[in-house]
Amino acid sequence: MAEIKSTMDIIMEKTKGLTLTEEERRKIGEEETRRKVNGLVQRYLDGGIDTAKVTEEVGSVPEVRREFFLQEMKRNLLERIDPALDHGPILSLLASLPGVDVGALQREIERFRTETRERRRLQEKALLDELEERGIRGDAVVPNVDADPRWQGYLKEAKARFGERVGRMG
Repeated sequence: MAEIKSTMDIIMEKTKGLTLTEEERRKIGEEETRRKVNGLVQRYLDGGIDTAKVTEEVGSVPEVRREFFLQEMKRNLLERIDPALDHGPILSLLASLPGVDVGALQREIERFRTETRERRRLQEKALLDELEERGIRGDAVVPNVDADPRWQGYLKEAKARFGERVGRMG
């Protein structure tokens, strides 16, 4: 009776004698690091570990890969910042990493919030004016700015600009 080979046996048989190039090894190592960073950051944000444990994990990364690991951690954290939401845990972890100007990041967040508050006020006034032109007026009339496609477009563009500015910080 013929022996049934597992998928792994077949793969090993077919790849026998093949080796990875240095570039392939580097790419695999970088992808591994990205996955590890993503998992570490997610556990931190979920409350599964604290800043001290993250620092310990960073310290356990081999010296030759530590700089890339830290860059990926900064990039990962910066990408998660939504300036309209609470970002305290992210800023706290970023502050524990070397080379991050959390003050500049907080200023960018405040800049975003100030600009969008003003723009929202103007958009609400424009919507009220449009309703009044259609004969809808009164103290009880409150336009739904969040449902306005123009507001949604502005918000999307504002967040993209914020992301570009913050991305240059990492």
